[in-house]
Amino acid sequence: MVDWDVIEAIWRFGDKSNVLLAREHGISEGAIRKRAKRERWEKGQKGGSRQPIPPTKERQAPVVAPPPGDKPLMEMTIDVAGRLLDELSAVTANIGQLEELIYDDTEDDRDGRRRAALLKAVSLNTRSMTLKTLQQTLEAAQAAIETPTNGKKAQKAAAAKEVAAAGKFGASRPPLHSVK
Repeated sequence: MVDWDVIEAIWRFGDKSNVLLAREHGISEGAIRKRAKRERWEKGQKGGSRQPIPPTKERQAPVVAPPPGDKPLMEMTIDVAGRLLDELSAVTANIGQLEELIYDDTEDDRDGRRRAALLKAVSLNTRSMTLKTLQQTLEAAQAAIETPTNGKKAQKAAAAKEVAAAGKFGASRPPLHSVK
């Protein structure tokens, strides 16, 4: 997937040619030229679609984790994932300010590599992948909490006892694996 925000930042502030920039990002030089013309990119100017957000004076208080104590590992995992989701939400809410800080901080850089890396770190793609990873972590932790702690052998033995208790003409269990 092409990250046009990074390409635009490098195009505006970097000293790379369109050919080199296209080669690095796996697209054609014409695609960069057409996009720059269509969106009216200008060298040395910040993106036209971004509106500067005035910085706020108040800082958010840091989130302090409760002491681990006797909490089981899975509950701690869910707590950490929840705090990370809160942090991701705060980053997303202040993305305009972060981008402005990146532009200001990298203004005197010789090339756009550091700026591109910083913008990529806060890009939508990176934030969505973080969200996806957190979702998978929460689902795995929730599944681990809900499933019995018995191993596979114990589960198979319990299933065999259940079938044996139902007798010869008892209701059968549904199949373990279904083929679609």
